[in-house]
Amino acid sequence: MTVTTTLATLAMIAGIAAHPSASAWAQPPAQPTPAVIRLGIAPPAVTLGEKAPGDAGLMVSEALASLLEDSSLEVVLLSARQAAQHGHDNGATRLDFVLFTTVTRQQHNSRWKTLGKVAGTVAGAAIPGGQLLGTAARLTAAAASVSGTIKGKDELTLTYRLVAADASERAAATLTKTASRSGEDLLTPMTAEMVDALLPVMAGMP
Repeated sequence: MTVTTTLATLAMIAGIAAHPSASAWAQPPAQPTPAVIRLGIAPPAVTLGEKAPGDAGLMVSEALASLLEDSSLEVVLLSARQAAQHGHDNGATRLDFVLFTTVTRQQHNSRWKTLGKVAGTVAGAAIPGGQLLGTAARLTAAAASVSGTIKGKDELTLTYRLVAADASERAAATLTKTASRSGEDLLTPMTAEMVDALLPVMAGMP
Protein backbone atom coordinates (compact mmCIF):
# COMPACT_ATOMS: atom_id res chain seq x y z
CA MET A 1 0.00 0.00 0.00
CA THR A 2 1.44 3.34 -1.06
CA VAL A 3 1.63 6.41 1.11
CA THR A 4 -0.96 8.12 -1.08
CA THR A 5 -3.41 5.21 -0.70
CA THR A 6 -2.90 5.13 3.05
CA LEU A 7 -3.57 8.86 3.37
CA ALA A 8 -6.70 8.56 1.24
CA THR A 9 -7.99 5.70 3.40
CA LEU A 10 -7.36 7.65 6.61
CA ALA A 11 -9.13 10.68 5.17
CA MET A 12 -12.17 8.57 4.28
CA ILE A 13 -12.32 7.09 7.78
CA ALA A 14 -12.04 10.54 9.33
CA GLY A 15 -14.89 11.77 7.14
CA ILE A 16 -17.17 8.94 8.24
CA ALA A 17 -16.35 9.63 11.88
CA ALA A 18 -17.06 13.31 11.47
CA HIS A 19 -20.31 12.78 9.56
CA PRO A 20 -21.94 9.51 10.63
CA SER A 21 -24.88 8.35 8.60
CA ALA A 22 -28.37 9.03 9.90
CA SER A 23 -29.01 5.33 10.26
CA ALA A 24 -26.09 4.98 12.65
CA TRP A 25 -27.73 7.34 15.14
CA ALA A 26 -31.44 6.85 14.36
CA GLN A 27 -33.46 5.78 17.37
CA PRO A 28 -37.14 4.83 17.45
CA PRO A 29 -39.25 7.64 18.92
CA ALA A 30 -39.99 7.17 22.59
CA GLN A 31 -43.56 6.10 23.25
CA PRO A 32 -45.33 8.28 25.81
CA THR A 33 -46.21 6.48 29.01
CA PRO A 34 -49.98 6.45 29.38
CA ALA A 35 -51.27 8.11 32.51
CA VAL A 36 -52.71 5.68 35.04
CA ILE A 37 -56.09 6.67 36.43
CA ARG A 38 -56.71 5.71 40.06
CA LEU A 39 -60.28 4.63 40.69
CA GLY A 40 -61.62 3.91 44.15
CA ILE A 41 -64.67 1.72 44.66
CA ALA A 42 -66.80 2.70 47.64
CA PRO A 43 -68.52 -0.09 49.57
CA PRO A 44 -71.78 -0.68 47.70
CA ALA A 45 -75.09 -0.58 49.54
CA VAL A 46 -76.69 -3.90 48.65
CA THR A 47 -80.32 -4.64 49.56
CA LEU A 48 -81.33 -8.12 48.49
CA GLY A 49 -83.59 -9.45 51.24
CA GLU A 50 -83.21 -11.68 54.25
CA LYS A 51 -81.74 -14.60 52.29
CA ALA A 52 -78.86 -12.55 50.91
CA PRO A 53 -75.35 -13.71 51.87
CA GLY A 54 -73.68 -11.50 54.45
CA ASP A 55 -70.68 -10.78 52.22
CA ALA A 56 -72.76 -9.77 49.19
CA GLY A 57 -71.39 -6.23 49.34
CA LEU A 58 -67.78 -7.39 49.22
CA MET A 59 -68.51 -9.73 46.34
CA VAL A 60 -70.18 -6.93 44.38
CA SER A 61 -67.18 -4.66 45.04
CA GLU A 62 -64.79 -7.28 43.74
CA ALA A 63 -66.97 -7.98 40.72
CA LEU A 64 -66.96 -4.28 39.83
CA ALA A 65 -63.18 -4.16 40.21
CA SER A 66 -62.86 -7.21 37.96
CA LEU A 67 -64.95 -5.61 35.23
CA LEU A 68 -63.08 -2.31 35.51
CA GLU A 69 -59.61 -3.83 35.16
CA ASP A 70 -57.78 -1.98 32.42
CA SER A 71 -54.17 -1.16 31.59
CA SER A 72 -54.89 2.51 32.19
CA LEU A 73 -56.77 1.98 35.47
CA GLU A 74 -55.61 1.21 38.98
CA VAL A 75 -58.59 0.01 41.00
CA VAL A 76 -58.60 0.40 44.78
CA LEU A 77 -61.17 -1.01 47.18
CA LEU A 78 -62.04 1.66 49.74
CA SER A 79 -63.42 1.68 53.24
CA ALA A 80 -66.60 3.67 53.86
CA ARG A 81 -64.56 6.35 55.64
CA GLN A 82 -62.10 6.72 52.77
CA ALA A 83 -64.93 7.02 50.28
CA ALA A 84 -66.63 9.70 52.36
CA GLN A 85 -63.41 11.77 52.43
CA HIS A 86 -63.06 11.78 48.64
CA GLY A 87 -63.11 15.31 47.31
CA HIS A 88 -62.26 16.72 50.74
CA ASP A 89 -58.94 15.14 51.65
CA ASN A 90 -57.28 13.19 48.86
CA GLY A 91 -53.83 13.35 50.37
CA ALA A 92 -53.85 9.76 51.56
CA THR A 93 -55.65 8.05 48.68
CA ARG A 94 -54.70 10.30 45.73
CA LEU A 95 -57.65 9.07 43.70
CA ASP A 96 -58.87 10.52 40.43
CA PHE A 97 -62.38 9.09 40.81
CA VAL A 98 -64.55 7.22 43.28
CA LEU A 99 -67.45 5.02 42.19
CA PHE A 100 -70.49 4.87 44.47
CA THR A 101 -73.09 2.15 43.82
CA THR A 102 -76.27 0.67 45.24
CA VAL A 103 -77.84 -2.64 44.27
CA THR A 104 -81.46 -3.17 45.28
CA ARG A 105 -83.79 -6.07 44.71
CA GLN A 106 -87.48 -5.20 44.57
CA GLN A 107 -89.69 -8.21 45.21
CA HIS A 108 -92.64 -8.68 42.89
CA ASN A 109 -95.92 -7.46 44.44
CA SER A 110 -93.96 -5.73 47.22
CA ARG A 111 -92.97 -2.59 45.34
CA TRP A 112 -93.57 -0.24 48.28
CA LYS A 113 -92.41 -2.59 51.02
CA THR A 114 -88.98 -2.14 52.60
CA LEU A 115 -87.04 -5.30 51.96
CA GLY A 116 -84.61 -7.22 54.11
CA LYS A 117 -81.32 -6.06 55.46
CA VAL A 118 -78.62 -4.00 53.83
CA ALA A 119 -75.55 -6.12 53.23
CA GLY A 120 -72.12 -4.95 52.12
CA THR A 121 -71.60 -1.52 53.66
CA VAL A 122 -69.29 -3.05 56.25
CA ALA A 123 -68.26 -6.20 54.39
CA GLY A 124 -67.22 -4.15 51.38
CA ALA A 125 -64.64 -2.37 53.54
CA ALA A 126 -62.85 -5.58 54.46
CA ILE A 127 -59.72 -4.56 52.55
CA PRO A 128 -59.53 -0.78 53.04
CA GLY A 129 -57.21 0.98 50.65
CA GLY A 130 -55.90 -2.25 49.16
CA GLN A 131 -55.34 -2.75 45.45
CA LEU A 132 -57.73 -5.35 44.09
CA LEU A 133 -57.06 -7.78 41.30
CA GLY A 134 -60.45 -8.99 40.11
CA THR A 135 -61.05 -12.41 38.61
CA ALA A 136 -63.78 -14.10 36.62
CA ALA A 137 -64.44 -16.24 39.68
CA ARG A 138 -65.24 -13.12 41.74
CA LEU A 139 -67.63 -11.88 39.09
CA THR A 140 -69.37 -15.25 38.98
CA ALA A 141 -69.63 -15.37 42.77
CA ALA A 142 -71.19 -11.90 42.93
CA ALA A 143 -73.68 -12.73 40.19
CA ALA A 144 -74.60 -15.95 41.98
CA SER A 145 -75.04 -14.19 45.34
CA VAL A 146 -77.53 -11.81 43.75
CA SER A 147 -79.30 -14.18 41.37
CA GLY A 148 -79.84 -16.64 44.22
CA THR A 149 -82.31 -14.17 45.73
CA ILE A 150 -84.12 -13.37 42.46
CA LYS A 151 -87.60 -14.68 41.75
CA GLY A 152 -89.60 -14.32 38.56
CA LYS A 153 -90.77 -10.72 37.96
CA ASP A 154 -88.48 -9.32 40.68
CA GLU A 155 -86.69 -6.09 39.78
CA LEU A 156 -83.01 -5.40 40.33
CA THR A 157 -81.85 -1.80 40.32
CA LEU A 158 -78.25 -0.64 40.00
CA THR A 159 -77.58 3.01 40.78
CA TYR A 160 -74.13 4.51 40.31
CA ARG A 161 -72.32 7.83 40.67
CA LEU A 162 -68.80 8.61 39.49
CA VAL A 163 -67.23 11.44 41.50
CA ALA A 164 -63.98 13.17 40.50
CA ALA A 165 -61.21 14.40 42.79
CA ASP A 166 -62.74 17.87 42.87
CA ALA A 167 -65.99 16.35 44.22
CA SER A 168 -67.83 17.00 40.95
CA GLU A 169 -70.17 14.31 39.68
CA ARG A 170 -68.97 13.11 36.28
CA ALA A 171 -71.54 10.38 35.60
CA ALA A 172 -74.69 9.02 37.21
CA ALA A 173 -77.49 6.68 36.19
CA THR A 174 -80.05 4.20 37.45
CA LEU A 175 -80.39 0.89 35.63
CA THR A 176 -83.30 -1.49 36.24
CA LYS A 177 -84.01 -4.98 34.91
CA THR A 178 -86.93 -7.33 35.56
CA ALA A 179 -86.36 -11.06 35.96
CA SER A 180 -88.16 -13.35 33.55
CA ARG A 181 -87.44 -16.38 35.74
CA SER A 182 -86.15 -17.30 39.18
CA GLY A 183 -82.38 -17.24 39.57
CA GLU A 184 -81.81 -15.05 36.50
CA ASP A 185 -78.50 -13.18 36.45
CA LEU A 186 -79.48 -9.52 36.21
CA LEU A 187 -76.35 -8.08 37.80
CA THR A 188 -73.80 -9.00 35.11
CA PRO A 189 -75.46 -7.25 32.15
CA MET A 190 -76.21 -4.15 34.21
CA THR A 191 -72.65 -3.82 35.54
CA ALA A 192 -71.29 -4.36 32.03
CA GLU A 193 -73.53 -1.53 30.78
CA MET A 194 -72.29 0.69 33.60
CA VAL A 195 -68.64 -0.03 32.83
CA ASP A 196 -69.17 0.72 29.13
CA ALA A 197 -70.54 4.12 30.12
CA LEU A 198 -67.83 4.92 32.69
CA LEU A 199 -64.63 4.02 30.84
CA PRO A 200 -64.93 6.79 28.21
CA VAL A 201 -65.72 9.33 30.94
CA MET A 202 -62.60 8.44 32.89
CA ALA A 203 -60.44 8.29 29.76
CA GLY A 204 -61.43 11.88 29.02
CA MET A 205 -60.22 13.13 32.38
CA PRO A 206 -58.71 16.62 31.97
